[in-house]
Amino acid sequence: MKRQKARDARINRFVTGSGIRKNTQTVLSSFLCLSMAALLPSIAAAASSGSSESVTSPDALSNSFHHGFDGVWRIEHQIFAVKTTEDKLPPLNAAGSQIYQKHLASRRAGDTTFDDTTWCGGAGIPRLMFIDRPFQIVLQPNKTVLFYYEWNRWSRLVFLTNSELSVETPSSMGVATAHWDGDTFVVSTNGFRQDTLLDSAGLPHSEQLNINERLRLISPDVLEDKITVTDLAFYTKPWETRVTYHRQPNAEIHEDVCLDHLPSSL
Repeated sequence: MKRQKARDARINRFVTGSGIRKNTQTVLSSFLCLSMAALLPSIAAAASSGSSESVTSPDALSNSFHHGFDGVWRIEHQIFAVKTTEDKLPPLNAAGSQIYQKHLASRRAGDTTFDDTTWCGGAGIPRLMFIDRPFQIVLQPNKTVLFYYEWNRWSRLVFLTNSELSVETPSSMGVATAHWDGDTFVVSTNGFRQDTLLDSAGLPHSEQLNINERLRLISPDVLEDKITVTDLAFYTKPWETRVTYHRQPNAEIHEDVCLDHLPSSL
């Protein structure tokens, strides 16, 4: 009964609240409004900073997305344990290695309490980009870009601005800003909570984490994401991994309620 009530509350919060209907378009709009409200202090801070840097060209943004970035995508191969582009374990320092080995041992012993996703906590970034579930990229009229993930209906907003946004409250998704470098969409994200993981194996990170993504089309239906991880609290140096996604023609993002997948005993 408690599980049923919790599930219903979650559905109501994300789907039926404020008259939202159960379809992709309206849910996307609701997520955008909620996320915008949460980040308004950061946007105001950037606007009042007096920066002379210009916002990325709206025409360049629209043209690039209209030429193939928008749509539904799915990872080519799910990634459980992230490796660098040299196919090596990321360069953990002593503190990071100690935590990572502890996570590996716990998982082998059947203890996954260190992983918030096992009880429907947020997977965070970049881990959501490694999960074998579709996600949708949507260009919003106000020149923000929405990444909408099927996994438990998470979303993240990317703001097209050359000014760094202040972080009011660390979160699993962080605060993301972006610009265009030729045909490459460059996203920089910081402001993370420390309690998420970089991958499903248990790679740790600190609140100092910065994620830099370089997304580009390597063919009309293949999207590449080169992800650079910088976190000197747990790694000896920045490191890079590479992921590719295939376009899913005519696909939709389906309803996914994480609580439905938990054991009935919980």
